[in-house]
Amino acid sequence: LAIEPLAAAGDIPDGALAGLVGSRTYTGQHVEYVVEVGAQRLLARMTVEQHAAAGAGLAVGEKVAVRFNPDRTVVIREP
Repeated sequence: LAIEPLAAAGDIPDGALAGLVGSRTYTGQHVEYVVEVGAQRLLARMTVEQHAAAGAGLAVGEKVAVRFNPDRTVVIREP
């Protein structure tokens, strides 16, 4: 799962979903982002080290692009 700020023009990259950062929480060992994509909420969790390596964090209310690595994605269907 990759979450990136949208370009200034707001263009969504091919294969990505538009989202909005709903919350950012520091838990001591992780930084968690809740991203709202349509009616769905996605939780992204990064270690503090990963977060620091990624540079500046995303702000609550920021528009983002959400991408999934197809090789590391599993679809879970409802029964």
